Formats: sequence, C-alpha cells, structure tokens
Amino acid sequence: MSTHGIQVDELGFGEAVKSISREINNHVLDVSERLRKGRALLGMMLFRVRDLGAHHPTKVTGSDMSDIEDMLQLAIEVLPHHDHDLADPVDGMDASIRRAIKAGAYWQHHTEVALEALIAASRADTSMADLTRLAQQMAEVVDGNEGLAQAWESFNGLVTSRGLEVEVKRSLSGALAEVSVLDAEALKKYRRTQRMAAEYMNALGWAAETVEADDAK
Repeated sequence: MSTHGIQVDELGFGEAVKSISREINNHVLDVSERLRKGRALLGMMLFRVRDLGAHHPTKVTGSDMSDIEDMLQLAIEVLPHHDHDLADPVDGMDASIRRAIKAGAYWQHHTEVALEALIAASRADTSMADLTRLAQQMAEVVDGNEGLAQAWESFNGLVTSRGLEVEVKRSLSGALAEVSVLDAEALKKYRRTQRMAAEYMNALGWAAETVEADDAK
C-alpha cells in the first residue's frame, strides 16, 4: 500500500521542502547581490587606477593610495567568502533537506502502517492473527506520535465493534512490550493471568521486605 499523492503537503513533507527551497533561493539572491556590488567596486577601483596612471603617472598621493586601499578593503568585505558565506550555508541547507526527506519518509511509513491496519480492521474476514499483527505494528508507530492518536482510537473502535478487544502490555519502564487482539474468552484468561502475575510479584516483594526486616533485627 502506498500513500503517494495523498495530502503530501498536509503531512508536512512538501511544506518542509518548499521552505528549504525558499531558503536556498534567498541565499543565492543575497550572494548574487553581494557579488554584483563587489564587481562594481572593483570596476571603480580599476577606473581610478587607470585614470591616475594616464594623467598623473608620477603624482599618486598618499590620499589616492588610501582611497584605493579603502575600495579594495570594501570589495573584500562585500564579496562572499568561499567557505563561510557559500559552502557553510549550502552544506547546512543540504543537511536540512536530508532531514526533511527523512522525516517525510518516516511519516509516510507510519501513515501507511496505520492505513493498512484501519482497512484490515474494517473488513469482516480479517483474522484475529492478522489483527494482532497489525495492532502490534500500528502501536509501534503510534506510540509517542500524537499525530496518529486518532487513528489508533479509530482502530480500537473498529476492533471493539467486532466483539474483540485490543490489549496493550508495557514493561515496568513504560516501553511497549506486547499488543494482542483478543475475543471475550481469551480476554478473560489474559486478565486472569495478568492478575495472577501481579499477585505473584507482590508476594515476592512482600517476602523480600520480610527477609530484609528479619536481617535488620
């Protein structure tokens, strides 16, 4: 399944690239303007030197040399530096483009996973095994992604309408551990197992605390 051409700009990918393109164009215009000014200054300096050489070959004063030096210094300041003004910004924009493309591809993959799960959940012939597989995949891309929260709610609603439930299990750290789609009977067994496991862990904790208390005595 592919989402090529489906609301690309709304996903942020197209807009990010357009923004970077505008940035590149603005940078090129700025560099072009500075080069134009620099060439004009150098042309003025060349004219001044030629004029002095033609009319006053032996009378170039200190003031004249100072004017020439000032024009040269100004031309150097106006003209872009080949590293700082040209290479560095372009490298930075290239990196931005790569990040935008990666983010766009990342988002597109996530939406494709979500769409596949939603379409499958809407079909009556989709097996529980397939629903569980798709629920796991969808939970992985939705987890921590607020933009797909509504899609996850819709998926759960479709599963519930078939008399099934989506159960999400997390580790103690809160990380996604397991996602299952269960019918009523399997759900009862699952929750009973979960209660037994919780009771067992509580019993272990109580035993450990008791041993520590006895050792302290």
